[in-house]
Amino acid sequence: MLEKSKGMQNPYLNPDDPLFYGRGHFFAWITQRLVRPAIPKLPIVLYGPPQIGKSALIREIKRGRLGNSVLPILIDWAEGRWQSGLENEEHIWSAVALEIKRQLADQGIVTTSTGDLTKTITAASYAYAGFRDQVLPEYLQQIDQQVVFILFDNVDEVVTQPEFHTFLTHWRTLIEQHISLFLMVSLTDHPDRYGQGGIVGESYSLGEMEREAATQMLREPVPYYLSEEMIDFALQATHHQPLALQQLAFHLFERWQRGQIGQPLMADLVKVVRGIQEFQANGRSPHVKIPLKPPGSALRSRRGLTVGGVIALLIFVGLVGVFWQNRWFSFGQDRANTIENSIVDQAAAPDKIAAAPPSLTPSPTPTTPPTATPLPEPTSTNTPEPNPTAVVIVTTPQPTPTPENTVRAADGMPMMFIPAGQYLRGSAEDDLFSESDERPQREVLIAPFFLDQFEVSMIQYARFLNEIGDHLTGCSDVECVRVAPDVQGTYLLVTSSEEEPYTVIEGFENVPVNHVSWFGAREYCEWVGGRLPTEAEWEYAARGTDGRFYPWGDGEPDFTRAIYGTDYSRLLAVDSLPAGVSPFNVFGMAGSVWEWVNDWYDPEYYEWGTVDNPQGPSAGVERVTRGGSWAQNNDESRIRSNNRNFYPPAAIRADIGFRCAFDVAQVTDKAE
Repeated sequence: MLEKSKGMQNPYLNPDDPLFYGRGHFFAWITQRLVRPAIPKLPIVLYGPPQIGKSALIREIKRGRLGNSVLPILIDWAEGRWQSGLENEEHIWSAVALEIKRQLADQGIVTTSTGDLTKTITAASYAYAGFRDQVLPEYLQQIDQQVVFILFDNVDEVVTQPEFHTFLTHWRTLIEQHISLFLMVSLTDHPDRYGQGGIVGESYSLGEMEREAATQMLREPVPYYLSEEMIDFALQATHHQPLALQQLAFHLFERWQRGQIGQPLMADLVKVVRGIQEFQANGRSPHVKIPLKPPGSALRSRRGLTVGGVIALLIFVGLVGVFWQNRWFSFGQDRANTIENSIVDQAAAPDKIAAAPPSLTPSPTPTTPPTATPLPEPTSTNTPEPNPTAVVIVTTPQPTPTPENTVRAADGMPMMFIPAGQYLRGSAEDDLFSESDERPQREVLIAPFFLDQFEVSMIQYARFLNEIGDHLTGCSDVECVRVAPDVQGTYLLVTSSEEEPYTVIEGFENVPVNHVSWFGAREYCEWVGGRLPTEAEWEYAARGTDGRFYPWGDGEPDFTRAIYGTDYSRLLAVDSLPAGVSPFNVFGMAGSVWEWVNDWYDPEYYEWGTVDNPQGPSAGVERVTRGGSWAQNNDESRIRSNNRNFYPPAAIRADIGFRCAFDVAQVTDKAE
């Protein structure tokens, strides 16, 4: 079957016309607003980071996803014809009027006007009045029991121009006046951040692509089958960005169609990702960047291959010798067996489950994502047992305040004094675990500071939310954290109590907070009077001056030292596992949850950045996370103290939390 399909056209052919899968939650939300609009009626604002699928969603509406009762009119402001002449009010209203007329005609709605629309508009006292009084009423008269849905895509291209801001304000007046007229605009940032007063409307934040939709995209259009593990890898490599995922699928199909591979395996997927990155590094890739961090291998340890890895390698060498001339095994010449068994971060619990149609391709038993299913009852003990299924809540006595060890009044967090020092940042060239963004290894000087002894817990974050009162926009107008029932796999709950709307399920108060954005982490640290640690401070606190491989030293990880490579139910209290503390007696710096730090991510920062108390790059796209997490695909290589990771700052995942830092002066001044 695979061979007969080699002549088919690449189904992912045009990245400029993105494929669309999923987003069922959005369509339920938008349908409700079209049926029962707000009074007064407001524009609908769709926003989210680049490549998250806004344009694909808008084009899906344009293709008729909302049914025959909706007449969509799409204007893409990224097109050059719309960006020019915005300073001329008559020009912009005339051009929009002509485009609406053309698209209505394409949908079978023919207006009776035969005159020059430009003259009609310019003849009025001002252009907006001409469109409002002479043009739009005629259009709407031709519509029978339908609504006109105006879709403004890529508004970021023009929204900074004052004339366009006025243009949008007029449109808001128009949709208030006409029951059959609706408007949606797409933006990259939160609508409150655009111009004076922002963009008023009902906003919807478009999150990362759901796993079900990604599975459909990667399986349905092609004759081959991608495993669950490969889908997880593809999602991690593309940061759940639909357009980047489409590009990855495009190049995998091209590789398969050329006959270089048979049934694609993990090794082939890794090769495709690395090939795209090489093209991008040379300035040759015309499409979307795939910001992949190459995975660590589950078969490796610091001392070399495990016994299973050696056996697998011997078997692989034998296969290469036997099948050297067979193209199906051509991928094997560069450690395919090792790469095939690589384990990368698994996708976090789904943010919002979309009502996507079932996959048409039979799939193996899926790997169950972390959910909020009932967990075992918590127990209290001072010595946690390495039981892979139990949730252990450990209560550590609060330390007596000393000059080096104090308890923060704002939230009761013990803070450890980290003295000034010098350490080896990053990884050596000959380190088997070494990643390219961890090199070169250099001596780094760190000023003294205080660091939270534990990760911020659920109960501490709930108190913060109860004070600010809004988890959706309370952190620099960005979602601080995701709470139940909007997301699975979290213990934060929204209650009906006006005095305390955010509570935690009893028994899980000390579990580390997760599903928190970088903005939510930063705002909390500022709320208690501190800041997020720098990446260099975090690594120094985890490694000390003796260059430890893990916070506790060079000993192999186990469940008495770190929670990793497991599932969500294994999360322990923040003060658990004293055997895994760092040289400065800081808990949980390996496994548990990834921790946000303040730095922007740059894969080459270690090459050019300062070595005197580094603060990280001055700008970027993603923020750094450190420490690894509980996730099943976080092997021992991901919880190393020198391992780096990164996510967009608005990312909200089941395996990301944080802790705070303080300058020495911030603590001593308060003590005085």
